Amino acid sequence: ALWGWLSAPKPAPRQVVRTIISMPDSAPLRWVTVSPDGSRLAYLAGQPSQIHLRSMDQLEAKPVSGTEGARGIFFSPDGQWLGFGGQDIKIKKVPVNGGAAITLCDGLARYGASWGPDGAIVLGRLAGGLSKVSSAGGKPEDLTTPDEKKGESGHLYPQVLPDGRAVLFTIRLTASSSDDSRIAVLDRKTGRQQVLVEGGSMGRYVPTGHLVYWRAGSLFAVPFDAKRLQVTGQAVPVLEGVAGVGSNSFADFSFSDTGTLVYVPGVSEAVNTNLVWVDRQGRVQPLRAPSRPYVGPRLSPDGGRVAVAIGPSITQTDIWVYDLSRTTLTRVTFQRGSYYPVWTPDGKRISFAHFGGKGALLSAPADGSGGVEQLLTPKTGAPFSSWSPDGKLLAYNTGAGQKQDIWVLPADGERKPRLFLETPFFELNPEFSPDGRWIAYQANDSGQFQVYVQPAPRTDGSPPPAGKWQISTDGGDTPRWARNGREMFYRHGDKVMAVPVESGGAPSGPFRAGTPKMLFEGRYDVPGLQAASGRAWDVSADGQRFLMIKLEQKETGPSPLHVVTDWFEELQRRAPLPK
Repeated sequence: ALWGWLSAPKPAPRQVVRTIISMPDSAPLRWVTVSPDGSRLAYLAGQPSQIHLRSMDQLEAKPVSGTEGARGIFFSPDGQWLGFGGQDIKIKKVPVNGGAAITLCDGLARYGASWGPDGAIVLGRLAGGLSKVSSAGGKPEDLTTPDEKKGESGHLYPQVLPDGRAVLFTIRLTASSSDDSRIAVLDRKTGRQQVLVEGGSMGRYVPTGHLVYWRAGSLFAVPFDAKRLQVTGQAVPVLEGVAGVGSNSFADFSFSDTGTLVYVPGVSEAVNTNLVWVDRQGRVQPLRAPSRPYVGPRLSPDGGRVAVAIGPSITQTDIWVYDLSRTTLTRVTFQRGSYYPVWTPDGKRISFAHFGGKGALLSAPADGSGGVEQLLTPKTGAPFSSWSPDGKLLAYNTGAGQKQDIWVLPADGERKPRLFLETPFFELNPEFSPDGRWIAYQANDSGQFQVYVQPAPRTDGSPPPAGKWQISTDGGDTPRWARNGREMFYRHGDKVMAVPVESGGAPSGPFRAGTPKMLFEGRYDVPGLQAASGRAWDVSADGQRFLMIKLEQKETGPSPLHVVTDWFEELQRRAPLPK
């Protein structure tokens, strides 16, 4: 018996099996993820995006109710819950076996989240550090802060290690791509951070003792000691052709603790778009501008030019001006990270935000002939802004954590910012009315974003009259005024809505809004990028046409999903650990 036991052949390595899952027309957009035990697959699909869940022993995936507009997906350690970021800027969880979604806190999951064994969920941020929140709900607590002196802008795509002691994450550098990103580890006991990999993103620890990460369309593996939190060897490529978006340092792959790898095949890509006119009946007329990754177009006061940021992400954009009659593009800024342009009322200058450090509001001549003037350096950035018609006040929103407030900056004098609207919630996209008497904005104090109107702030700093009117009825964002002041427009998902409005002659009103009516419906933005900008469209002077951004049409069909079972066997052969 002893001889038989000693001479018995060792079990052969398990066979690696590759499977391709064909997708329907509602191809996965992003965030393919597999449960820890490998029994379930989740991804975002459809327009708008919704979580689809598929058991590996079933042939079809099923949409998960209550996850419409989801961005970012992550499983609980036991695989019984799916966490996600809702379109209402809240972190939620939903049971995989069916049930209502539960709100945990305000926040985004677009830049990664990881549910640790201790019940804490760690969240990533494009402009900010890691934070954590209890899986039972509560207020997020900051874990890290980007080091501005080292050029860090955000800490993204965290992964809590199996023992819960440490967190892997990607360090996003200002105005960089995934090739310049860094993979670091945070020791949660000591608070110490250290960089593990230069040039890579989406670092993931696997039970084989490797750190797997993505760079330029390929997966690399490097030996990693999870106890000492140190890399112990050289990185080698282990899989080519993994799709991702380099500008966001994001790649579409996931694997289970049991060795099942799921990924979308492809290469790193930038998303090209086109500028188009859409009339009130939904008919589309493309502009003659070339295909580019456009962000936040704004029409000039005379309607003859378009200010727009061009770049694959807000960390890599610059402001350009497109002349509608001459069909020419002219560059206005030469510092990456310039975005969200807004024309001054006289059309001579363009105000814009700059992504760098804590952010800033800047101004430059619209013809690109002069230098850049700094208007303001707020504490936490100021992305959305609007000039009053007389050019005396600039309204903008800024804030930290899970709230944003509206401020105004006088154009003359000391230029001391004044708080206009403060609540515990998000107030975004302030827009002065054409006569300067009103200001429209969106807020989520009701649990979802709605469009509101209030009397506008006064130039002399005195309090404006009281009053608040809700414009949208079942959700809305990014309000825009008709030039005649008698109509307002806003978006609700893929719908463009119109509302008749009127106000009396007195400065305080009365203000009246009619019933919202849908003009047309269609997908006119870029998932993930335009959704953050709030500036993906504008309205012509006569209110009959809408300047929109449309994804460039491609001939290729939906990407399949590649599933590799027992991939850890292949990983150990391709990247053997040092002896």
